[in-house]
Amino acid sequence: AVHSVLVILDTDHISIPKPNEVEHKVRFLLSENGYHGSVSTRAFYSDKNHFSDELANEYCTSLLIYHARG
Repeated sequence: AVHSVLVILDTDHISIPKPNEVEHKVRFLLSENGYHGSVSTRAFYSDKNHFSDELANEYCTSLLIYHARG
């Protein structure tokens, strides 16, 4: 089965991280929770006020909220 993870970056107070930094940190967080498969990143730049549970369900089977720290 295909398993995808949607990562939402909480970056209200810092600049947007580089994609490879995000991928590295996400891979680490997932491995800590027992997932050791491949990780790829795709950036969605969108107003977070327009994000919805329906949109999350369309793109993923799991939701990981990553609180980036500067």
